[in-house]
This record gives sequence, C-alpha cells and structure tokens, in this order.
Amino acid sequence: MQAGIFSTMQTPTGRPEVGPPRLLNRIVRAEALGFESVWLAERHFTGYGVIGNPVVFAAAVAARTRQIRIGFAALILALHNPYELAEQLIMLDHLSEGRLIVGLGTGRSMKEFGGLGIDVEQRHQRFDEGLEVLRAVWAGEPFEREGLFPGRFPGTLLRPWQQPHPPLVRAIVHDESIVAAARMGIPILLGRFPEEQLHANLTLYTSTLRSCGASDGQIVALLAQSGVLRHVVVADTDDGAERVAREALVGYLDRANEVFEPHEFSEFYPRAVIAGSPDTVIEQIRPLAALGVGRLLCWFDFGGMEPDAADANLDQFARGVLPRLAYLRG
Repeated sequence: MQAGIFSTMQTPTGRPEVGPPRLLNRIVRAEALGFESVWLAERHFTGYGVIGNPVVFAAAVAARTRQIRIGFAALILALHNPYELAEQLIMLDHLSEGRLIVGLGTGRSMKEFGGLGIDVEQRHQRFDEGLEVLRAVWAGEPFEREGLFPGRFPGTLLRPWQQPHPPLVRAIVHDESIVAAARMGIPILLGRFPEEQLHANLTLYTSTLRSCGASDGQIVALLAQSGVLRHVVVADTDDGAERVAREALVGYLDRANEVFEPHEFSEFYPRAVIAGSPDTVIEQIRPLAALGVGRLLCWFDFGGMEPDAADANLDQFARGVLPRLAYLRG
C-alpha cells in the first residue's frame, strides 16, 4: 500500500492566510519523506477548505517538487467551464512532467454552487457533459457540440504530456458513481465510509468491471490505483494521538457542518479516524489494505490543526508507519 497526503487546507480559525505557504512546504517535505502522492480538494467559501483554485496551487506544487504524483480529490467538474479546465490541465500535465492525476467529483454543496451562480440541480448533467468536453479537448482535434456547453472548438496544438490524457479517477459518493467509474474503466476514490460499506462499494465496483469485460489482472491494477481517505494522527502513545485527533475532529465537524449535513461525533470518529502509536496505526490500516485498494489518502491537517502540529503528525507517520506500508498486502 502507498500513502499520499490529502488536504482541503483547513486553517486555524481566523488565520486562513497561513494555509497556502505551510501546505506547500508540507508537500515538499512529504516528497522528501517518501510519500507517493498529494491530493488536493477543491472547496469554496467556507472553513471546510480554502483551495478555491486547486489547479493554480498544483502548479506551485509542480514547480517545487520532482517526483510526487499530483492528484485532485477532487475537482468539482460541474463548477467549471470544461474547455478552460481542459487547457489548464494540459499545461499542468506539462509543468509536472506527467505526474498529474485528474480526480473528478460531482459536488453537492448548495453554498458552492450558489456562490458561483450554478444550478445545483444540473450538477450531474454538467459533470457528464463536462467530462465529454475534457476528453474531446485533450484529443486536440476540432469539434462542435450543443448541450450545456455548446462550442466550436478549433483544436489545440499542445496535447497532454500523458497520452491520450492524464489518468482519471472518480470520487465516489453514491452507487451510481461507482457504476459509472467501473463502466469507464477508471479507479475510484472512497471516502470515510465504514468498513462494511467499503466492502459493498468495492464488490459493486469489481462486479461491474467484470460485467464490462475487465480481466482479473485489470481489476487488480485498477484497485491498486484506487484510494481510501482517512483522518490520520500519529503520536508516541495511543492516548496522545487520540487526544489530538478528538480535538481536531471537533474542529473538522464545525467546518464540515457549514457545507454538508451534520455528522455525529460518536458515529463519525470510528469510521473516519486512524489514530495511535505507529504500531496501532498499522493495525488500523491493515483492514483497508486487505480490501486491495492501493492508496491511503492521509488527511494530516484537518480541523484547523496548528501547522506545527500537522507537520509533526506528518513526520511521525513518515518515521513510524510509512516504511511498513509496503508490507501490507491486499
């Protein structure tokens, strides 16, 4: 199993300006420590996250790093002009020299859609048609289309670094998105679901892949490129880690409740959080690795955690957990 770092840039209360430089430095350090990937989440207008333009931030990441994969988890495709986004992602693919992974989601926040003047009821249609436009622009040939994104595209000289285009990944919320991703033959990103729901999600995913003609080898490869998200806190002792995690999760839920339906702490903590000493954290990761999913997306800086504490959390994981992940097999 490989580890990546995930962030929406949840900054300490009243200090959003500390977010961009500290997260950028943390990503640079993560690369040096051996993390495989970084995953940036598009969020608008609330304390849930301040990466309003993850493509711009990812360009800064590309300039400061050399090896770490740069992924989105996810770009909210329904909020974008897909013609412009496609060209921006071509440039980012070149700036990163082929390290880009394009994770896409539908989005569902009324604040975000309303704030950008987009009808939330059109989000599924905008996603589907937007994805068609992305792929058509990346192909580089002229085309015309109607629908929600009508246009007369003249073609482009600059094609993606990765051919035919950067790898796509689908952020999963409902069964319909799982089936859609499987039919497209692309990996999936799973949220902080309970273990039994993860099992059900992956059963639906693999069975749909098989019904579409995927071989066992292709399924294993797609699972290896898929990921699961968890809040992660590592400390010298279980008590110390859980104390930090519980405090941070209270801050997280305050921010999440601005955007989504409220979560109950007692229900959310057990399924969303990995916390403890390195030995305990490995044991908590083991059931996720057994699912066959190849990436663990670690959210180290959640809930307005102080930047120094988030940096220490990253370092603890890198020292005590990261070298042992390779031995966890599905």
